[in-house]
Amino acid sequence: MKFPFKTLGLLIASMTLASCGGGGGDGGATSAPQTGTITLSATRTTLPLNSGNVLPYPGSPFMAEVSFTYRNNAGVIT
Repeated sequence: MKFPFKTLGLLIASMTLASCGGGGGDGGATSAPQTGTITLSATRTTLPLNSGNVLPYPGSPFMAEVSFTYRNNAGVIT
């Protein structure tokens, strides 16, 4: 069960580092923080034990897909 957690950790780390973008900025201008709601929904909430260390594949019972939706204060998906 270590493999999916390691993979997830590496995926999150790479997304975090990729989102840094290397600077640039907006010249010091300030803006109001964005407000709204984020909704997460998963295809599964429990997963079976992967005692055979089967690698993940599309449709695998050892994986769950999570989708997220961001809505601003007006309720518009952005």
